[in-house]
Amino acid sequence: MRIDLRSFDAALVRNGGPLFTRNEGTDQSPVLPVPSSNQIIHVVYARQNEKDSPYGDANNTPGFGFVSSTQSASPQLADVLALLPAGALPLVSVQVPSTAVTTSSAGVVVKDIAPFTAMNGGAVPFRTLTEMSAWTTPRLGQQADVLADTDVSSNGVWRWDGAKWVNAVGDTGWITLAWAPNWSDFNPGYPALAYRKKNGSTVLSAMGKTSAGSGVGTLICTLPAGFRIGRQEVRATIGSGGACGLEIFPDGSVKAGPGGVYATWTSLGGISWIAEK
Repeated sequence: MRIDLRSFDAALVRNGGPLFTRNEGTDQSPVLPVPSSNQIIHVVYARQNEKDSPYGDANNTPGFGFVSSTQSASPQLADVLALLPAGALPLVSVQVPSTAVTTSSAGVVVKDIAPFTAMNGGAVPFRTLTEMSAWTTPRLGQQADVLADTDVSSNGVWRWDGAKWVNAVGDTGWITLAWAPNWSDFNPGYPALAYRKKNGSTVLSAMGKTSAGSGVGTLICTLPAGFRIGRQEVRATIGSGGACGLEIFPDGSVKAGPGGVYATWTSLGGISWIAEK
């Protein structure tokens, strides 16, 4: 079987220096074998051959190639990437079961895996937050742009602060959040539990009540990665019986603070912090 390869511009690296190449139209990959048993992963790559020293390739022709895993019940992409020749840019992975006939057969999984780049000073695009998080050596202030994470709250521009990625700019809008067990929205007409990130800060909106447990340490809700505080802190709020406190944790959890909260209703409205994790 073969797969179509769309047009692209690529920056490759050979012997420490840049090489630029282009695919000007849709082309096809080499023939990718179907395994006789179990599954196999192929990685199709682009590569600019260089005949002159110190490269030593057979010609100066650009082209496509592929490397493959061994046939097994659970082949690993990382093992295949380790087989790429020098200067090869991985474009797509193709997982193929022994039952496949075409690329549309059941069990065939095709994924774009080409890394992105940007001009000096530009935001480097990434498909997902996981892809971006794997880059742990950017320069201070480097920006990244997450484009298509399935968790839409992770999409947008991020900045490297020297130790971690932090959301840089933008506004996610309000995103619905689930209450912890026994907690629920106070009443129709009052704000339902939601969160948003605007200009790097996470903000909560909610009026909540609980049917069981409101003492210190009671879990109220948990924020996802990318919206979490950098260190444990307490925030003041108000409930049916007066002032009370919330404790915010780096694991994303929001809990009843010292003295507890109020079971009849407790407000989370306006509680905010800098999103650092």
